[in-house]
Amino acid sequence: MMIDDAHASGVLGAGGAGTVDHFGLHGRVDIQVGTLSKAIGVLGGFIAGPPHLIEWLQNRGRPYLFSTSRAARRRRRVRRGAPDHPR
Repeated sequence: MMIDDAHASGVLGAGGAGTVDHFGLHGRVDIQVGTLSKAIGVLGGFIAGPPHLIEWLQNRGRPYLFSTSRAARRRRRVRRGAPDHPR
């Protein structure tokens, strides 16, 4: 079973533990993916799974592993000390 926790981490389950905790699926999930940019408030994401999957992703999925970046316009505004959200 694969769980996409993009919208559940930090929201569902005891203390925001996610979908697995919310539905009592402990020990039944093979792959879990999610984002850190919603409830956690940082850039990036995660994939948790068996060692052979992680190794395969590290070797074959490298173009996708490090593709998260801040928007260039926002970086420029922050560097200049401008407000994060223009009015």
